[in-house]
Amino acid sequence: MRDGNKDIGERIFNVIKLLEMTVDKFAEAVGTTKFRLYSYKAGKAEAPQDLLEEMESRLEINSKYIRKGEEPVFLKRNKSKEYNQTQLRLLKMETRTERRIPIFMMSVPAGKPSPVDDYVDRYMNIDKVFTENNFIIQVVGDSMINAKIESGDKLLVDGNRPYKEGDIVIAAIENELTLKRIKKVNGYVLLYPENPDYEPIKVNENTEILGVVVWVIKEADQL
Repeated sequence: MRDGNKDIGERIFNVIKLLEMTVDKFAEAVGTTKFRLYSYKAGKAEAPQDLLEEMESRLEINSKYIRKGEEPVFLKRNKSKEYNQTQLRLLKMETRTERRIPIFMMSVPAGKPSPVDDYVDRYMNIDKVFTENNFIIQVVGDSMINAKIESGDKLLVDGNRPYKEGDIVIAAIENELTLKRIKKVNGYVLLYPENPDYEPIKVNENTEILGVVVWVIKEADQL
């Protein structure tokens, strides 16, 4: 089924090219992330039916073309060049009610116990952390173990944050995904592993940085 998944991913990227959209804008328009789109292109995941339905309803992309390669590509007409920035913004998810969770100070009173509420230091706005441009990915492999990122860890990745030297990023290289640290050596930008058993990878025109890792989430039984 993996080859079939890859065919679907390649047809999705063919549509993106026909629409003359960036991968970011297409992902935004159909309610997904560019990381997911690259996963479909690499054949590592199956595009869900609800995503194909979103493509059909929002951009008039023929879901039969995406699934089986059946023409026409578009239900009514080729929509290329018709979507400007204002129209794409209208396709965003509607604003949700703000959600917050308390962050407690880690001090313990030595005298009379105080109500828990007294120890709320501040609140974290969940909607600012988990936005539609962020995604969570599970780590497989040991190339970043010296950065304390291990197989099985979950990473919260910001798909909009510009990367800088020292950042840990998710990158796509010729349909393959990799987790590495950004380093600059002798004028070259490298995807650098945190394990001496792996070699650095030079960033070139075939490399796309999909996002910057902002949180590493571990299961309690891994600690």
